[in-house]
Amino acid sequence: MQIEHFKDWLRINTTYPEHTISTTISCCIRVEKYYGDLDKIIAECGEEWLIQELNYTTKNERDNVEPKIKIGGRVITGYASLKKAVKLYFKMYQI
Repeated sequence: MQIEHFKDWLRINTTYPEHTISTTISCCIRVEKYYGDLDKIIAECGEEWLIQELNYTTKNERDNVEPKIKIGGRVITGYASLKKAVKLYFKMYQI
């Protein structure tokens, strides 16, 4: 992941305060810990594969499906935050 480039991109393309930028980057780093380098995923698997992997639904929650990434708190909310951060990272490549 290109952390500095992403940080600069977020500053230019969002109205996020610095703490939200840091949180967004931390979410992407956390995803990379479990799935590997985001740049490599874009090149080898495409964006949609990871976005699908980060779908955690209320049905998953009801069925007690064990998430791949451990989340403190409500899993569905945590996964939504991770997915939003990753989507922003992928969006950086689309501009």
